Amino acid sequence: MAVGGTAGRPEEPGQPGEGRFRALVERSRDALVLVAAAGQTLYVSPAGGDLLGYAPAALVGGDAFAGLHPDERARHARGFARLVRRPGATARATVRYRHQDGGWRWLEVAATNLLHDPAVGAVAASYRDVTARVEAEATPQASEARMRLLVEQAPVVLWTTDATLRFASGVGAGLAALGLRPDQLVGTSLAAYFGTADAAFPPLAAHHRALAGAAVTYDQEWAGRVYQSRVEPLRGADGAVVGVVGVAVDVTERRQAEEAARRRAVQAERLAATLAQVGAAPDVAGALEVLLRGAVALLGGAHGVARLFGPGPGERPLELILDATDGADGAGRLTVRVDPPPLGPGTFAAALQAGGPPTLVDDFWSLDPAAYPAHATMRQEGQRAAVNVSIEVGGRCIGSLHVNHPQPGAFGPADLALAGALALQAGATVERARLESAQREHLARLTHQAAELARREAEAAALRELDQLKDELLRTVSHELRTPLTLIVGYTELLRARHPTLGPETVDRLLGRIGAGAGQLTRLVEDLLDAGRLAQGEVALRPEDLDLAPVLRDALEGFRTQAGGARLIGELAAPLPVRADRTRVVQVVENLLANAVKYAPAGPIVLRAQPVAGPAAGPRRVRVEVEDRGPGIAPAEQPRVWERFYRGAAAGGAVPGSGVGLAVVKALVEAQGGQVGLESAPGHGARFWFELPETAVRPAAAPSCRFQR
Repeated sequence: MAVGGTAGRPEEPGQPGEGRFRALVERSRDALVLVAAAGQTLYVSPAGGDLLGYAPAALVGGDAFAGLHPDERARHARGFARLVRRPGATARATVRYRHQDGGWRWLEVAATNLLHDPAVGAVAASYRDVTARVEAEATPQASEARMRLLVEQAPVVLWTTDATLRFASGVGAGLAALGLRPDQLVGTSLAAYFGTADAAFPPLAAHHRALAGAAVTYDQEWAGRVYQSRVEPLRGADGAVVGVVGVAVDVTERRQAEEAARRRAVQAERLAATLAQVGAAPDVAGALEVLLRGAVALLGGAHGVARLFGPGPGERPLELILDATDGADGAGRLTVRVDPPPLGPGTFAAALQAGGPPTLVDDFWSLDPAAYPAHATMRQEGQRAAVNVSIEVGGRCIGSLHVNHPQPGAFGPADLALAGALALQAGATVERARLESAQREHLARLTHQAAELARREAEAAALRELDQLKDELLRTVSHELRTPLTLIVGYTELLRARHPTLGPETVDRLLGRIGAGAGQLTRLVEDLLDAGRLAQGEVALRPEDLDLAPVLRDALEGFRTQAGGARLIGELAAPLPVRADRTRVVQVVENLLANAVKYAPAGPIVLRAQPVAGPAAGPRRVRVEVEDRGPGIAPAEQPRVWERFYRGAAAGGAVPGSGVGLAVVKALVEAQGGQVGLESAPGHGARFWFELPETAVRPAAAPSCRFQR
């Protein structure tokens, strides 16, 4: 066969020609390569290039051994040299050859020495890729070795039992912790090993359930260790349960770590809660109690003492003693002592007060009784270990915290740090309480000073207002008195000088004017006096059942003789039965009429009276109104018109008056169970009114007469 050799040789009848061999070679799934005696590649079939990822032309002319794995290259070169010396011989080998992608492929090679055949003149080799097969054959062996190593060295215990629960095997490095050698238990029953045949014993119960087809996980403490075990049915080739297979893992350290982590988490949570409670305590005593209970609970102590040496602002020395021997989580009997006895020398509290460091006591009983005076007390109380920390504010020790325990060595550095954190928060709370106390005292002083200043200012303002009212009253009264007095004096002088020459009608008219002036003067004086008496509640009333209609008519007729009286109009219904003081009602009406005449210089003035409905479910009332066409009153001023000496902006000093008439009206009406009111708008006049309760008693008809003061 001359592959790549001389062409054109005639084919013999019945024999395949060169073209046919070439076609077979190029279409073969196995690779074919021709190698010279010196190891040079003469030919590579297309399949050879495909298997290794190279173009065949790239391999031709190169060293046939260059792509072999370095660890195998020399060995396979020596085998090729031996084959070259044996014409017609065939050799087989499995080699590793570098693929074009850089990886290695396992090749199965069969090489035949055809150097002596003139048609070939080379070593003809065929090869195929057997990588998958080689790796598959190698995996079980490696896996089995690794598994054996894992089982023998894993820190677990692996075992199997037969159907009678006798150990059939036992391996694993965990056996050493139990003082056992591999397979030492073989042939021993579980009941004999654990020393009990109780079917409820967890390991035995779990194995029985596994024989019944269940997988069971359970924990068991053994030889001072905690093991987590799992057992499952061991089945034969036919699927029937023939025993139990189990694995046990020593979880002692993990459980201890979990328990320690749980305790730390609970402790951290309690610490945070205690710190918050200490910080939120309303006072120093409350903070010390929360501190003491929290410290005893967190450290698991049986006895604790918290002291506040004092003195601070508003503080007294304080000592809290907690006996938690029979309590839990800081509960127990609490004793509070104010002004406790002084600390004895040589005690840990005295050392802390003097500036000593926090102290951890492993065992009180091991201390020298001569150096520690509380030695006997600690023995008597059964306390042995303790943590002692100071409560500080601003670097100065103001108190101490002590937690005791009946077991020696019960506390460590972490407990000392924990107690220190609590004491630090307590110190901050004490400082906060002191600052708040100082602030409260300062605020109280400021509040008192402000109140005193406000009182003095109010007194000064009242005095200024009183002085102003006095001046205003004097000016008003002087003006109000001057007018009627001038009228009286003037007409009196006129009568005296010209009496003989005046006719009776003139004299009567002049005497009427003198009487009106005297009445005006009398009304002013009585209003001023009533204003003072009403303010003191000294006005006496004489109520009676009367018909208000004739009383109002008499008052109206009497007022007509005065200045402006001609504008008065009466609209009086009858009868108007009320129970009231006749004199005071007339005074109220005259004040309202005088007010209307004074502030409404033009237009009619109406005196109106009629019964009206009372409030819901209440008696009817008699309403009396005085309506004018004056300038009106602004809404902002209306509530003040009933105040004493208030005259309003509309008066502007141009309208005379004392400012007490309406105040007297309001006081007199309300004293008789009535009420007053005002309806007005600027530019639309005003309507002043008062109401008195209507009475069911019909008074006897009274003679109509003019009211005389």
